[in-house]
Amino acid sequence: MLLSVLVLAVVFVGLLWVIRRPRAYSVLLDSCFNMIQRNESTRRLEPLNDPIFPFGNISQWVHNPGDMLKRASKNYEEYGWYYSWTLFTQTVSVGKVEYIKQMCSQNFTIRSSTRDLHVRFPVWTMLFGEGLFMVGSDKWKRMHKIAIRGMGSNKLRFYLPAVLECSDRVISHLQDSAKEAEKKNKSEFLVDTEELFRNYATEAIMSIGFGQSLAYNEISRLGKKFVNVMEKGSTPIYMVNAYIFSPLPGPTSLRRDIGELHSTCRQIVREYRHAKKKEPSTEPQAIGCLLQALCDASDGDDMFTEEECVHNVYSFIGAGIDTTSTALTHCALLLSLYPEIQDKIRTELKEDEGKFDISKALTGYPYLSAFIKETLRLYPPIIGLPIRKTTTKTKLGQLTLRSGACVSCNSLAVGRAKTVWGEDASVFRPSRFLETSEGRTRDKKGIDITNSMGSKFVTFGAGVRTCIGKNLSVMEVKSVLSKLLRNFEIINLHKDKLNKGRKHWKMNAAFCRVKPEFARLAFRPI
Repeated sequence: MLLSVLVLAVVFVGLLWVIRRPRAYSVLLDSCFNMIQRNESTRRLEPLNDPIFPFGNISQWVHNPGDMLKRASKNYEEYGWYYSWTLFTQTVSVGKVEYIKQMCSQNFTIRSSTRDLHVRFPVWTMLFGEGLFMVGSDKWKRMHKIAIRGMGSNKLRFYLPAVLECSDRVISHLQDSAKEAEKKNKSEFLVDTEELFRNYATEAIMSIGFGQSLAYNEISRLGKKFVNVMEKGSTPIYMVNAYIFSPLPGPTSLRRDIGELHSTCRQIVREYRHAKKKEPSTEPQAIGCLLQALCDASDGDDMFTEEECVHNVYSFIGAGIDTTSTALTHCALLLSLYPEIQDKIRTELKEDEGKFDISKALTGYPYLSAFIKETLRLYPPIIGLPIRKTTTKTKLGQLTLRSGACVSCNSLAVGRAKTVWGEDASVFRPSRFLETSEGRTRDKKGIDITNSMGSKFVTFGAGVRTCIGKNLSVMEVKSVLSKLLRNFEIINLHKDKLNKGRKHWKMNAAFCRVKPEFARLAFRPI
């Protein structure tokens, strides 16, 4: 008995010694959980940085993103890939264009791997469940066929009125602020752009999601709950199931909010489908209601279940709120840093005073499109492509991956890789997209912001499982920026700090966001 206790004590002390020393902890993880079959080209490679117990490399990305990004870019340029640790899970991240193409191909994405966000983001699993971007390859093929009938690009024109109404409300709010500033003899006023664009994206996506099924105040209230759940879900502590299901106030509140979001949506689905059964000719309450479109969508006789409708409408909303608002906040900051770019975009807008239609929303205004695409290249809202989990022993470039290996692509690092974008990869230069024929429209006049340019631009993904809401996001961004720049000049208050090398962005486990101090900008009416 005493010997057993001594052995356990020695093992416990040994583990404590290991986990308190990143280098030793790295060796332990490599010995127990490595999914890369070593060969001549990979045997000397080590993780991006020595992982720290218990979150692995996540805490280093959060606390020192600049250093980690340099390491990632260096590995991409030298090897074309690197690996890192999240908890006890090893993730291989590829950055060479040919590797990205292979990873995003139908053969790898559909036949050799599945999607596995459940381990890394358990809160997202609770919220999105069997939503389109959460499910594995087998379910995705069926669900995509149905969802595309309600969420495809041919439906965008029905959603444009809601987007324009919400962007008009943003301009109206800013004009009211300008009037208040004028009363105080001030020519400009301060705006928290992070809050401004989060409210805009939330209102726009929730309005599209629920149409007139919910009152405006209810959409606003549920939108705030949704954003709060998403924010918690991408922080490291909420990756631990034991914490999520604990009786502590934070997790309890989160579970309650998810329950309310689901029950509200589920009730709308039941009421709408009940009305359709009573009167099959019943028209949707409002043009552009995504939830009703998903209720009606079908592939032959196959339709979404009630639960699938709920999960997919929230997946769509979740994919759109944080990404769109974060992209807009980055855009506003960069416009404030480059007044000459503001002037160029205004000139372009003045040359075309016509109606803002679906064509302009997607591929119109080439320079504005180039600016948005350059912003998304250097500051993608989501820092990596959704993880693929191999279902069989698989070859990826020079790598041989065991079954169960996790594979992704760091879009933040790919966007800055010199091997992909040239020597000026880290320079903010929108005109690069006007100088190439890649990613252009068929007539070569417009720029398709969502085009992956042969898997070089991966902000919206690439290959067979790209972001299904990418065109709606572009529509939201263009709509509000075009109106904003027609009415206001954006002025930066932090140029001295940024000129001294301060980074304006920060990271959590999923998102690349503008730091709150740099999100406050001055607006001046034109």
